[in-house]
Amino acid sequence: MCFGMALKNNEQNQGELMKKTVFLLLFVPVFLFGQTTKITLEEALKIVQQNNRTLQQARLSLAQSEKEIKIQRSNYLPSVQFGHKTSYVSEIAQISLPFSLPGIGTPQIEAGVKDQFDYNISLTQPLFTGFRTKNLVKSAIAQKELQSASLQAVQNKLFLQTGQLYYGIQLLGLQRDILQKGVERTEAHLQILRNMLQAKQIAAYDTLEAASRKLQMQTQQQNLMRMEQIQLSKFELILNASAPINLQKITTETAAFTAPESRDDFLRAALENRPELEQLRKSITAGNYGVKAIESVYWPQVFAAAAYHYARPGVNFFQNEWMDYYTLGLQLQWTLWNGGRERKKAEKTRLDIEKVQLQFTDTEKAIRQQVEEAMLQLQNAQEQIALQQQLVAQAQERARVVSELYSQSQVGSLEVDDAEMALTQAELQLQSAKIEWFVQSLNMDYVTGMIGQNIK
Repeated sequence: MCFGMALKNNEQNQGELMKKTVFLLLFVPVFLFGQTTKITLEEALKIVQQNNRTLQQARLSLAQSEKEIKIQRSNYLPSVQFGHKTSYVSEIAQISLPFSLPGIGTPQIEAGVKDQFDYNISLTQPLFTGFRTKNLVKSAIAQKELQSASLQAVQNKLFLQTGQLYYGIQLLGLQRDILQKGVERTEAHLQILRNMLQAKQIAAYDTLEAASRKLQMQTQQQNLMRMEQIQLSKFELILNASAPINLQKITTETAAFTAPESRDDFLRAALENRPELEQLRKSITAGNYGVKAIESVYWPQVFAAAAYHYARPGVNFFQNEWMDYYTLGLQLQWTLWNGGRERKKAEKTRLDIEKVQLQFTDTEKAIRQQVEEAMLQLQNAQEQIALQQQLVAQAQERARVVSELYSQSQVGSLEVDDAEMALTQAELQLQSAKIEWFVQSLNMDYVTGMIGQNIK
């Protein structure tokens, strides 16, 4: 009697829990995602490329570097300036004439005027700057290419993070589907047990194992659903999505889970395509041109200058009247010694270049190791899939045999429960292995610099 009452209460609780679970599974996604279109991984990467704020900041840095090129090129052009000068001189020079006048004495003439005005337009054109402008322009171009590689590096990392989240969410959904099948199998077995209990062929205790296993799987489903919601919120954040995102469910049944055997092509692709290496290359190039720009001080600097003046007084200081005139000239500057400041600046820049060269060597070694590791991980994922497929086949056969034996009363309910649990676990592990292959394949695209190249 006690077992019967316990079973009845347990089944009522399970029924209510099942209703709640079905409600959550059916209606919560509708509430979360509404009528949004389901997107694939490629579409998600396009959204990241368009909307992600980190990428937008990197594009602004690239735009700034493009402006810097124009700024440096403007040094080839002449500079035009307008100037105005107004001054008052309280005392001006007086020139005594070499004779004297009766009653006056020696006459004196003022050399200039006290109120002076000068309006001018001047033009200065660099003729030779020791190749400084040329090297600064080349350095700015290298910096722009560096920023472009930096933008690509940021984008690749975001693509990798997006793909990892995408496949993580897919795995949670697939696991929920597998658990749902396990719940349905357990429910079918539990219904048989209930019929046998009503026919008084078994005791109430025999149904508790199946009921507990069903409850455990339903609890796992709820946990997976919450984890999926958390991962979806992270996914929407990295996409900077303005509306909830709903993912197109992938299928793992028809995928060809293969792994490369030769690493040479992948290593060659990584050394050619990884933007991190291109960043360092362009940093070295920019530094070398920067050294040349610094050392331009060793050359003479030649400028042409011209100016037009409208002034009072003009070139004739003895006439207080407005005059216009122009001046033409060449200006040469040559720094002979300044305490070795430029030489020390050049040495400091060369030390920075050496540091980058060391970073380049270390990064290249790290990329080689990443390719090697990605190869091994992908091969391991392929092997795990093959192993898990065998385990699933064995678990299915075991469940079939145990079910037949149970129908012949040769085994008990506990053996059926164990077989069903083993099958569910094997199916869960198989899906985990398949998704791991997708993740490692994506990682191989990342380490070779090929990730997202099919996006247009």
